[in-house]
Amino acid sequence: MMIALAILSSAQAAVFASILDLDALSDTADHVVIGEVSEVMSRRVLGGIVTEVTVDISETLIGTPVSELTLTLPGGQIQGETLTVSGVPHLLAGHDLLLFLEEGQPVGFTQGIFFTDGVQAYSATNSRPAPVPIEEVRRSLR
Repeated sequence: MMIALAILSSAQAAVFASILDLDALSDTADHVVIGEVSEVMSRRVLGGIVTEVTVDISETLIGTPVSELTLTLPGGQIQGETLTVSGVPHLLAGHDLLLFLEEGQPVGFTQGIFFTDGVQAYSATNSRPAPVPIEEVRRSLR
């Protein structure tokens, strides 16, 4: 089991070490959506903790429109026990998000998660220093 966790950690680190630009995020994503976090709940799994983040979708830019989706991210907090995973943003109910998803999960480990104010998108993982205008995202998807 420890070997599997080490392999998973190495694979995730290798994916995250390669910073994806907007074109790569767009090319990889099968879903690009804008929405608001409605619920965040952590639960125990074999070997750790995961957090399920429910997002109410207000706009679908690519993919089949859905009204809601749930992301499962590694790490979280349960009864005072915290598991922090490098590169995984701390998401809270009320956060507005722009998501680039592939098979229901963020592209590039968590690089596909952006906070948004409706005009700009800000990397939730700090993988890019400057905000990206939402209109630039829309143009990249055409």
